[in-house]
Amino acid sequence: MAKPRAASLPFAFAAALCAMTGLAAAGTSVAVPVDHAKVLSVAGTPSAIIVGNPLYADVSVQNGHVVLFGKNYGATNVIVMDGDGNQLANFDVTVTSRGGSDTNLTIYRGSARSSAVCAPNCEPTLQAGDSSDFVKSLNDTMATKSGQSSAAATAAPGVNN
Repeated sequence: MAKPRAASLPFAFAAALCAMTGLAAAGTSVAVPVDHAKVLSVAGTPSAIIVGNPLYADVSVQNGHVVLFGKNYGATNVIVMDGDGNQLANFDVTVTSRGGSDTNLTIYRGSARSSAVCAPNCEPTLQAGDSSDFVKSLNDTMATKSGQSSAAATAAPGVNN
C-alpha cells in the first residue's frame, strides 16, 4: 500500500477548508437578465460587496441575502466579503438580454454607431464605441425612465418611504 504523497496533503486541506467555510469557487458564473434581480446564495454573513463594473450590475444585501440586479447588457464580477474581510464568494456576472440569449445588434449609419439587444424585440443598449449622440440620447431616456419610476414609487399610496 503506497503512502499518500506529501504534496497532495496541502491541496486536500485547502479543499476541506473551502467545503467547511462554504466559500464559492472563484469564477462561479451567474447570468441575470437586464432589469431583473436574482438572489445569490453565500455561506456566512455578507458585509461588504465589490462590483467590478457598476455600469452592468448592482448588488445589495437584504436580510442576509445577496441580491444581484442586472443594469446593462455586459459582463463584470462581484466579490462578497464578511465583516472580518474574508471572501465569501466571487461571481462572474453576465447581464443578458431579457430573453436570456446574447443577441447583440450593431447598427451603422455612416460612421455613427449604435447598439441594441434583440430577444425577441430589439432594445437600445450602450456599448463601447457607440456614437456620442446615441449615448447622450439613450442616457437622457434612461434618466427620464428613472425619474418616472422614482416619482411613481413616491406617489404610491400605502408604501412606506
